[in-house]
Amino acid sequence: MSSAPALHADAVVVGAGIAGATAAALLAAQGRRVVVLERDAHAGGCAASFDDRGFAFAVGATVGMGLEEGGILRRVYDRVGLTPRFAPVDPAIRVFVGDRTVDLHADRTAWAAEVARAFPGEDAAKRGFWAEVAVLARGLAHASKRFPVLPLRTLDDVVDTARAAHPSLVPVALRLRSTVADLLRRHGVTDPVHRAFVDGQLVDAMQTTADDCAAPNGALALDVYRYGAQYVPGGLATIADDLLASVVQRGGEVRFATRARRLLVDAAGRIAGVATRAGDVRAPVVVSAVPLANTAELLGAEVPTRLHPRAEAQRGRQWGAFTLYLGVDERGLPSDVRPFLQVTGLPEAGEPTPLHDGGNLLISVSPAWDRARAPEGKRAITVSTHVDAGHWMALAEDPQAYATAKAAFTERLLDRVEVALPHVRDGIEVLHAGTPRTFHRYTRRSEGAVGGLPQTLAHANFAAPSHRTDVPGLFLAGDTVFPGQGTLGVAVSGFVAARSAVRYGARMRSSARSRPDLRRSAPTASEVAPDDHRVPPIPQTPRGPRRSAPTQEVSA
Repeated sequence: MSSAPALHADAVVVGAGIAGATAAALLAAQGRRVVVLERDAHAGGCAASFDDRGFAFAVGATVGMGLEEGGILRRVYDRVGLTPRFAPVDPAIRVFVGDRTVDLHADRTAWAAEVARAFPGEDAAKRGFWAEVAVLARGLAHASKRFPVLPLRTLDDVVDTARAAHPSLVPVALRLRSTVADLLRRHGVTDPVHRAFVDGQLVDAMQTTADDCAAPNGALALDVYRYGAQYVPGGLATIADDLLASVVQRGGEVRFATRARRLLVDAAGRIAGVATRAGDVRAPVVVSAVPLANTAELLGAEVPTRLHPRAEAQRGRQWGAFTLYLGVDERGLPSDVRPFLQVTGLPEAGEPTPLHDGGNLLISVSPAWDRARAPEGKRAITVSTHVDAGHWMALAEDPQAYATAKAAFTERLLDRVEVALPHVRDGIEVLHAGTPRTFHRYTRRSEGAVGGLPQTLAHANFAAPSHRTDVPGLFLAGDTVFPGQGTLGVAVSGFVAARSAVRYGARMRSSARSRPDLRRSAPTASEVAPDDHRVPPIPQTPRGPRRSAPTQEVSA
């Protein structure tokens, strides 16, 4: 353990992904002195990038959402005084399902015409289904922009959620115990190709199919492209970079290549800061923006908390991802290639739709104009599909079997990619593959799982894990707590965590003023050095370069 003197701050944020960056930026905008700890050399988390031979590959998340005027992320940018950089993408995604091609249009009239064209038959039933999807999505979209809190744990949660109340939420309330499959049956939609399309969309966004997906959540996932989609130059990690820059501008610090080793708890059971190899960062508030299971590990088994059984309950319930990273010559791509593509399989007779292990994959292609991602005449491509995280983690125990399986699966995925990009193999100059073992190695996510909990009736909405913990001063953000996965979901979680952290810190200061004898192991920065503009800001730690891909793990 380092003998360096402890650094004092108002709040520590663990993790510099989009959830952590959102929380940190909002805390700093409220006048809190924030220290962000990130084990990697750069920001972004599962939306980060790595470099190889002039290409910058997006590790995971790629499709931008919520940056449009009034969108969730745009509201975060507005609150911290920033303007996002993005290019609108419409149609958002081109989906290949069986022999059909479906473009996800933003305009509702164009989308209705696309459904009728791509999925002929049962026209009235499908119109009814998509009309109800739009109604449910409208209610949730309205509420989400007001940052409600579920499950309800405190009076603050009740008040915050009540502020999101609106007549449009009445249909949502009536369908809270329904699934998307229930909606399809209710409207009489039986078309198997249409069902495969719906399931593919839900697995990509909600981590589960229509049979189990909570109807309101699934409706929002199916309708979200009506609100627009964006391509962010340089990748979605740019969002985290922007928000963290605002933290530094307000006197905070972002420490890259600094792993949180332990969460510190004082004798009264309150959070007291974070221990790192370089020394302790003391603060009365910590926002842990790493998975719930990783947070439980940071607390240690000796700290009595309900986080441990909650983390155990999540074990084995999340998907992993198998990813390909391709640096290609653009001459091997169609001239009209779109930035976001999806390939969804059709079910065999009497069998469920195969939506993992390559049966459903998302392909992201950097535009020709984004020189931050690839040299002139080249493109950077990321391909991802759901896989069983536990299987690949276990397989990695046998290096030879792991390498053989990885190479075979790479070829299988390339076959599927050629459904959308027929000649992509001809132009490949760089090829890497990643498994859940890769994600575990570089992100330390428990079990190598990504994407958060499936949004089933058992895990969504009132049954979702809360951002609150039973350790006073410790709050959670990210895809393993409400509202769940995706860029929009984790941004909401970061906002909610920051709001609760600000209130908690204010109450702690008020309590300390009324009780002079109260002893805290982690004084706030304002107590250590009053904020009278004569105190020098916490120095910025320079951001490290993006990592290069280590061939022993990421390469195929």
